[in-house]
Amino acid sequence: MESDQMTTRPHVWGSYGPNDRLISRTVHVISALTLFTNDQEVTYRGHEKTNITSIVVQENGLNGFSTQVDLLDGGLYHNFVTIGLKAGRSYTINKDISIYATINCFNN
Repeated sequence: MESDQMTTRPHVWGSYGPNDRLISRTVHVISALTLFTNDQEVTYRGHEKTNITSIVVQENGLNGFSTQVDLLDGGLYHNFVTIGLKAGRSYTINKDISIYATINCFNN
């Protein structure tokens, strides 16, 4: 498990180049609850020929600065990824998740 502890900078795994495509971009928002921690797992599953090359998780607003981001399963060079998001007590989760990949579509 790779972790990037509670910072405001983007969390980036891998890199993307001219042959990569943005295959998923989602925004995950969970409102703050007084004295509770918010915890969520987000899973993306691509086609069997999908090869994830980059994952970017960044802040989408002003209220999610206390969010821990973990790469729980899959990820780079897989066709799936599970990302864990955990906010500090009484904080909101507000993250934009972008996944880039190459897709091998050969007719062999």
